[in-house]
Amino acid sequence: MIDSVVFIGALIVAITQAIKYVALAVSGAITIIVAMVVGLFVAVFAHALGVDPITPAQGILTGLASAGVHTVASTISTPKK
Repeated sequence: MIDSVVFIGALIVAITQAIKYVALAVSGAITIIVAMVVGLFVAVFAHALGVDPITPAQGILTGLASAGVHTVASTISTPKK
């Protein structure tokens, strides 16, 4: 089985980047909402997705933590104008 934390983080980055590709003016609130929904979704459907089972609270908190890491990483890697 795949570790849930890695799976949630990868999904959040992929979905957030896809949204930013379609709509350039995406705020941080969208990233947070995506993170909560993805974390909850993975927690509820963990067995069907083939990832280690976690509780819904763990899924949401893991999603929010992953969103924070994604935000920091994208801020650091974005060149200043």
